[in-house]
Amino acid sequence: MLLFAIRLRQAYQRRFRITLGGNEYMDSGMIGKIQKARQYAEEPERVTFESFVVTFRGNHDLYHITYDAGQWTCQCNFFQSHGVCSHTMAMERLLGEMLKAPEAQS
Repeated sequence: MLLFAIRLRQAYQRRFRITLGGNEYMDSGMIGKIQKARQYAEEPERVTFESFVVTFRGNHDLYHITYDAGQWTCQCNFFQSHGVCSHTMAMERLLGEMLKAPEAQS
């Protein structure tokens, strides 16, 4: 995580420099945004994925996985017969609490 934060800061510093009179300055408004982004990145509970599509590189092939309103689908044969597979389970582990919990049925 620290390496990510360092690289993010370096990228933003290169992108948001202002040159005045031959001197370079960091865009002061961007400094606060970078600090807020760092805080947000350390609080994954702020993010909830509701739907997305990914390409998962398995051991034998590429698989398209979708997540929509708490439901997974995967192209692999195992998912087709079991409704779950190593690819979807890996995604659940990667994303953890950022996945939208299915709404309780009333």
